[in-house]
Amino acid sequence: MMNGLGKRVKTQKPDLAGANEQLIAPKKMLMEGPNLELSLANLSTLFINVLADRIDSTIEDAQRSICEFLDIDRSTLWQVCKEEPGMLQLTHSYQPPESPPPAERMNGKDFFP
Repeated sequence: MMNGLGKRVKTQKPDLAGANEQLIAPKKMLMEGPNLELSLANLSTLFINVLADRIDSTIEDAQRSICEFLDIDRSTLWQVCKEEPGMLQLTHSYQPPESPPPAERMNGKDFFP
């Protein structure tokens, strides 16, 4: 890039790796609170400045933390299919490796009124 005097000026690219590292630090606070409400508040801070390429892994980290905190085996996140409004599509899941996988799709009307 050239400045107004015709001299070449170095431009600094944003440090995306550094930004992602800064987002990892709050994970240590995650689920360390004395109660569920505080823990969920800590969890929500993870998503404030997360970069687009880290959204999926951040969701999966959050699911793992929730499962560990609540001592449950599975967390699944479903999204309504645009093509078929009654159908749900699995988008994110956390479970122990030896568990059978959840269904990729399910009819929401079978589970929700």
